[in-house]
Amino acid sequence: MAVALAALALFWSRVFRPVSGALERMERAAARLPAERQRLLLEAARLDPLSPEPWIALAQHYEEAWLGQGAPAGSPDFTKACDAARAAGHRDPYRASLHRRLGDLYSQYAHRHRSSQAAQAAAREFAVAAQRHPTSAALWAVLSEARALAGDMAGACHAAAEALRLDAQTPHLDLKLTDAARRELRLRLERECGSSSPRSPAVPP
Repeated sequence: MAVALAALALFWSRVFRPVSGALERMERAAARLPAERQRLLLEAARLDPLSPEPWIALAQHYEEAWLGQGAPAGSPDFTKACDAARAAGHRDPYRASLHRRLGDLYSQYAHRHRSSQAAQAAAREFAVAAQRHPTSAALWAVLSEARALAGDMAGACHAAAEALRLDAQTPHLDLKLTDAARRELRLRLERECGSSSPRSPAVPP
């Protein structure tokens, strides 16, 4: 009995209380001003160091700050947003959406500032996301766009063909590409790849 009580006390002090404290701070952070929100989210990350959730919230917080400034190049908030998104991914490396989130950040930067380096970083993250969730047409579509922006047209063509193949195969409407995305991919294949339906590998080259 004493051993069981000791184990319960250890669980409470080292697992349950820190995790519940982290959740409580995240809930409080949602309704606070930016500076207080950042402090509470950092506390949540400290209390529950294995959870990606505080880092996801921090990435969103810093991204909003960056966009609120007009998304300038070289912004510390953009760097912090990427670092937080990367920290979330390290804590749950097989969750495709976390790699997608970091890729989206780099993609935004690449489009706004015509940065091939950011486009290459976006393509790397989207490629990992596509490996984690290889049947997602949407992931292959954004991978194609990022590779095209980075100047990797062979890779962009492969990803575009795979996106359209998966889009045609899925019966689920919620997994279908938008009409605009489908048109853009087809135009890329016709104008830049010399084909409307080239064969594509099952994983990113």
